[in-house]
Amino acid sequence: MPRIAIALGAGVLIGAISPALASDEKQKETCSVTAGIVSQAVAERAGGADVNAVKDGFMTGDSAVAEKYQPTVGPLVDWVYTLEAEVIAEDGADKTIGATYEKSCLGYDP
Repeated sequence: MPRIAIALGAGVLIGAISPALASDEKQKETCSVTAGIVSQAVAERAGGADVNAVKDGFMTGDSAVAEKYQPTVGPLVDWVYTLEAEVIAEDGADKTIGATYEKSCLGYDP
């Protein structure tokens, strides 16, 4: 009898953990993809690209992000264009800003 209770308890625990793990994996994926958007937007802005051209690049063609991430493109690119020009111009700013964004995103708990 105790074996059945242990097995049932383990099954309930695994059932409760699995959605949390799936949720964590989705959040990690989302944060990774959106951090890539931020990094690329920083690099393109540093290269002199227009805000609308950057947005269009993420929405169409071979470099388009997956449809589920397209609603994030506008706000993320707009945010990048609010950053101080001196910060964008720093060497490695695309990687630094993208990594900082991803770290913040991973720490977000809705």
